[in-house]
Amino acid sequence: MTLAQLHPPAGPEAGNADTILSRTTAIAGGPLRAAVNRIDHGHYPLEILAEFGAAGALGAHLARNGSQFGTALAAMGAASRVCGATGFLMWAHDVCGLYMEQSDNPALMGRMLEDHAAGRTFGGTALSNPMKALAEIEPMLLRARKTVGGYLVSGSLPWVSVTKAAWNTPAPAPMIA
Repeated sequence: MTLAQLHPPAGPEAGNADTILSRTTAIAGGPLRAAVNRIDHGHYPLEILAEFGAAGALGAHLARNGSQFGTALAAMGAASRVCGATGFLMWAHDVCGLYMEQSDNPALMGRMLEDHAAGRTFGGTALSNPMKALAEIEPMLLRARKTVGGYLVSGSLPWVSVTKAAWNTPAPAPMIA
């Protein structure tokens, strides 16, 4: 029995690009459009991401669903035309799914990847190096130690945009990973 037989796509619509895009467009034009102001003020739209997942939009790009990268990008585009932040969240979630799928780590495959692709669980690439390290794609480049009030993280992230100069402040720079 193959992995695909053990863990079929998230739903019957997973292979149908037209159905995925139709549902994604409806979600973007309905619930997402209604939530844009809340999202702009800090609401994290898990309920809407779950709808995109149930529609097949968060798993179309995975090999188990035919590696439909064009469909995944079109779904992100439909969301992004209404809310750029949500489109970005979809991208981060999709890339996390790719890390999981390409890791060859049995703990990340199967039910975990299925739930991720279906929008029943969520993940992203904001901590791309730790995600890649857990997926055994690259070594861990960050180290953390517990301090009073939190953690001190140090290390190197070669693909992080350092924006301290743009903020013109002596405070630590925000990181965009």
